[in-house]
Amino acid sequence: MPAAEEAAAAPPDGGAESEAAEAVMEGAEREAAEEYSWPQLSFDRPPRRLYHFARQFRSVAPAGGNGSGENFLKGVKWSPDGSSFLTSSDDNSLRLFYLPEDAYNGAEHVAEAGVGDSYGAFLQVNEGEPVYDFSWYPYPATCVFASTSRDHPIHLWDATSGELRCTYRAYDAMDEIAAALSISFNSTGSKLFAGYNKAIRVFDVHRPGRDFEQYSLLKGGEGPTGIISSISFSPHNGMLAVGSYSQTTAVYAESNMEPLYVLHGQLGGVTQDPYILCWDIRNTVDIVYKLYRSADTTNQRIYFDIEPCGRHLATGGQVTTTAARSGCFLPRKRLETAKHSRASEDIGFHMGVEPRRTKNSCERDLLQAESDDASRPAEEMVAANRPLFVIHEATGECFVYDIYLKNEDTTMEVHYSGPLVPPLHYRPLAVSGGAILGVTPQPWHIPAAHHRPMAVIAAGGELRDPSDTGPPVMVAVGDATVVRMDTVIYGESFCFEALRLLPGGGGCWHVTPLPRPPVMSLHKPWDRVSISSYFVKGTRVWISVAGEGIFSLEVEEGAWRLEFPEEMEWLEGRALYVPELDTVVGLTPWPDRFLCAYKFDERGVPRWQRRWPEAIPWECYYDGRTPSKEMVSLAYLGKGRFCITRPVDKVEDNNRTYQSNSFLVVELRRRTADGELELAKRGTLVYQGEQLRGQCLDRYFIQ
Repeated sequence: MPAAEEAAAAPPDGGAESEAAEAVMEGAEREAAEEYSWPQLSFDRPPRRLYHFARQFRSVAPAGGNGSGENFLKGVKWSPDGSSFLTSSDDNSLRLFYLPEDAYNGAEHVAEAGVGDSYGAFLQVNEGEPVYDFSWYPYPATCVFASTSRDHPIHLWDATSGELRCTYRAYDAMDEIAAALSISFNSTGSKLFAGYNKAIRVFDVHRPGRDFEQYSLLKGGEGPTGIISSISFSPHNGMLAVGSYSQTTAVYAESNMEPLYVLHGQLGGVTQDPYILCWDIRNTVDIVYKLYRSADTTNQRIYFDIEPCGRHLATGGQVTTTAARSGCFLPRKRLETAKHSRASEDIGFHMGVEPRRTKNSCERDLLQAESDDASRPAEEMVAANRPLFVIHEATGECFVYDIYLKNEDTTMEVHYSGPLVPPLHYRPLAVSGGAILGVTPQPWHIPAAHHRPMAVIAAGGELRDPSDTGPPVMVAVGDATVVRMDTVIYGESFCFEALRLLPGGGGCWHVTPLPRPPVMSLHKPWDRVSISSYFVKGTRVWISVAGEGIFSLEVEEGAWRLEFPEEMEWLEGRALYVPELDTVVGLTPWPDRFLCAYKFDERGVPRWQRRWPEAIPWECYYDGRTPSKEMVSLAYLGKGRFCITRPVDKVEDNNRTYQSNSFLVVELRRRTADGELELAKRGTLVYQGEQLRGQCLDRYFIQ
């Protein structure tokens, strides 16, 4: 490796260049702050009632048939993008309300309480038993929320259809379902924390069922000794606060649930205490200040919220047994906002950002190379030539995630949202024709798994057992054809097949065999060659065979031809042909796995162009992480932008190694002067999905 490339591959030494980079980042942050600022709230006059909801909450009896029928609201929470809010009421139901169109155009109006409801709920979910708690998934790209109710497991609901996505179940010593009393997603959305009596159970969001980690909160005898009534996460430092009915609040490290602080001084449970206590976690000896709210004579949970600027705190409360008010505490005064017939349990600030305009505003953001429209149905997402992210767990399950690009003009951050389909037991996978296709093991069949609900539509014949060659490769050619091929070819043992989507809309696929590439060194049955890299250009699949050369397959005709007698030795695995750059972009062989490019010459032969060592995630060294050389994958996002994912390792204090998925976006352009390809822009490194090393067998993009 040239010295210049070695220097680019090494992490920065923190010298003048790092200081200059930090100065540039600070300048960018200042510019972003100047472009947008949080709205300033003013409480010089009472707030106006914009919308009113009452009649639809009046029910004769709860949905489960129990209770007095005197319905009342128990909680309300805004969605992460601010386009909707979710309510919980005593009729065992959750209702979702979207903001109307006039909320976006600045129309001035005031709702009157006696006229009727401003509008109806978009959907209603009935739990059947009293709802203990509910929580939005933190990323708006995946519009789901979780709820927990008496004698029921934790339910994950689709906020666009009201369908039950999955359940998370905890069992007690009698093997009966134990209901969680409080729930909350962590800030990355990878874990769901559930509060029980003296314990926290942690569920992996991507693995529904009864698998969880349990942590007792009585370590050292100082933790909460009662029911866990509330859980809240810090968005920045990996800590969570746990409140209980035992007059105690405790702060824990999210990674291992080690207790950091135990805070005393409450008069009752956290959600029922008449005082809101403010602590400085740098010095927990004394309480900074107290805020009084009237909550002495109610058994309901009373919540509070802090507006985005952090200057004001609002809380529900009960003034007397017959008149209740919600209030907003300012530094020196209390603002009365509304009267109710019973306690005002919950209050929430809108985050002040402009929400999207459609009912499906929580649908996943779609990555599209030529369009910024993010309102297409989820069923269309797997039909487009756009990447999906696959994680193959050690349990044998494969999870498919939609990825989305944030701040594409600045930091270019890639995140992935919740599972797109239920867990698949196929490997490998491909996406084409509005379906996710895979290969089933033992025996190896080819089914088509359509987007929700997943179902096997059609299967080809039994394939040769590839236990000695590993799983096959699935390559999408266009939007209705997939080529399945072995990466190790034997003299008399090989399998190449084309899967074609049959017309008519039935979702059936037809499987036809393909010939073997015309390699010359397979004289005996046990002779073998390996496919080192492959990509798709138009309707042809190109492969590089070690020691043989470059071959291409015309899929429609089923015919191979030799393109060049030398292999692409500096390319390994799946590569991507980008028409607008007329370049094949991929990754160099192990152990470097640098971003690299091949350019087609005048004879149509791919020739080595260059590599970019600076595209490795050197930032992870600052976080105490080490980039892995395995399971590196590449996706094309359009407009010359590529996303590279690779696992990064981090050793915790307990000497256990955890892996996260890192995502780095880079942009390639051709220089105007000489037409050479250059790395013009580098995005911000993002981590997601931390888990113990060894729990993931493979992770890769399909496109």
